[in-house]
Amino acid sequence: ERERREGEARRLYALWLEEEDARAEKQWVPLHPSVSPDEYELDPERSVTFDDIRPYLFRLLAPKSRSALAKLFLRYLGAPISVHAATRHAISADLCFVSERPC
Repeated sequence: ERERREGEARRLYALWLEEEDARAEKQWVPLHPSVSPDEYELDPERSVTFDDIRPYLFRLLAPKSRSALAKLFLRYLGAPISVHAATRHAISADLCFVSERPC
């Protein structure tokens, strides 16, 4: 009896794991409730709201800072941009001067 229950538990775990892997492949993008209301009902945690990301937003007021950030991002993505061109301004991978005003 114990072996049968353990076998059933393993089978259920394998089914659950297969379902989770399938969902992870298909549902890796945040969900927008107005586009897919039925999916939202099934998994509301997939929705990302402005309040979720607000603490991570910042404003770059100086055009040089915007340019430097864009170059650093392109470098991060693997674009062939020299280190000197990407970090000539005060913004760099280690140090970032941004406005403290909320967006």
